[in-house]
Amino acid sequence: MKTLLRSVASFFLVISVALILSGCGVVNALKMRMANNGVEPVWPEGAVNVQLPTAYVSDKPYVRAIVNGQHEMLFLVDTGASITLLNDSEKVRSLKLEKGFDLPLSGWGEGKDSSGFQTELNSLSIGGIEFKDFKVAYLPVSQTDYYLSEDEIVYDGVIGHDVLRHFVWTFNRNTQTTTVANRPYQPSANEQKIEMDVFFAKPYIPVNVEFKPGHLVEHEVIIDTGSRHYFKLSSAYLEDNNIKPETTVEAADFGLSGAALHQRFTANQISLGDNQFNKVKVNVIKSDDDDDWWVIGNALLSKQVFTLDYIEEAMYIEGRKETAVASRFNKLGLELRKTKVGDFIVRFIFPNLSAEKSGLKVGDRIVEIDGLKASKLSEEQWLDITNTNGAHRICTEARCWNLEAKGVEGYSQFSAE
Repeated sequence: MKTLLRSVASFFLVISVALILSGCGVVNALKMRMANNGVEPVWPEGAVNVQLPTAYVSDKPYVRAIVNGQHEMLFLVDTGASITLLNDSEKVRSLKLEKGFDLPLSGWGEGKDSSGFQTELNSLSIGGIEFKDFKVAYLPVSQTDYYLSEDEIVYDGVIGHDVLRHFVWTFNRNTQTTTVANRPYQPSANEQKIEMDVFFAKPYIPVNVEFKPGHLVEHEVIIDTGSRHYFKLSSAYLEDNNIKPETTVEAADFGLSGAALHQRFTANQISLGDNQFNKVKVNVIKSDDDDDWWVIGNALLSKQVFTLDYIEEAMYIEGRKETAVASRFNKLGLELRKTKVGDFIVRFIFPNLSAEKSGLKVGDRIVEIDGLKASKLSEEQWLDITNTNGAHRICTEARCWNLEAKGVEGYSQFSAE
């Protein structure tokens, strides 16, 4: 793709400078990305494809894998991750893995990078597809700014590009399955092919964005199944192209480097192939480069069945005749995360929305919502609740608050045209 080709020369210049300035940290990060280049997966004998039961939490797909022949663990399938990694969950800590070279790991957020290390698994088996002597990153996520509490660690690891690159992956949220194949994809008559470019361990596709009626642009975006959001782009692009959304809301996104405060607005339409999504919520990530941070997340991707063919470098989606409507909005302004013990923990309170004046604070534990115990509610159900206009009752152990969810005109509420 043109933008990527133009970026190659500058990329290698940046890398060479970074190697001089940053020493072993950058060297080790690059070494980790290439650590499994010689590892070939062992495909289950007689299998045409492998179907993985898939759970969706906050719109992200999770599958189970067997580590070292006997330990079943839960992994996020993350097309935005360059490498496979393990969190320091209780299950992972029980493996007592040997520490290899130090490994700085970065992600969304405005804080510092995380300090992990390289380690090796005897085997990693996903639906019977086995990788032997497989190198992974070990990340002590409980010590990062991504979490406030260790009981927020509800999964054990991330499947990254070093696994994904070998296969064809079909994600079907309707059937709660992910199908893996080891030969090029054969699309059906109603599927559209979209050019996909894999660059520096991440898949890119072209997407059309209509910021407002009549203002349409095409841009390459990263396909990120590990993102629970709809769409992200660079603040520099809006500034340099004099695009000024009429209504914005201040919010926060969380990654390995903590919270990334940003503005959100609603794009009139985003087109993925012929599929058009109206009124799509967009996160504007602070950057000095127009081409940084353009990402399509799984909240939007999972609205249709889609296939990523890493063998032939193509994406396929099911065509739709009707226009698809995408976004849910947090109309309460209360960002919660589900914990292992069943309650929700407050991670962020949006300015100028209902929760701001409630007295709720970051770190509070929510035990009841609208008369239902938090332990009986999934994160998916919470997202539906906060998108529903009207009164909602939110309770900690100490007290309850009555909050009013209502739309913000031009962002989460739209006048009839």
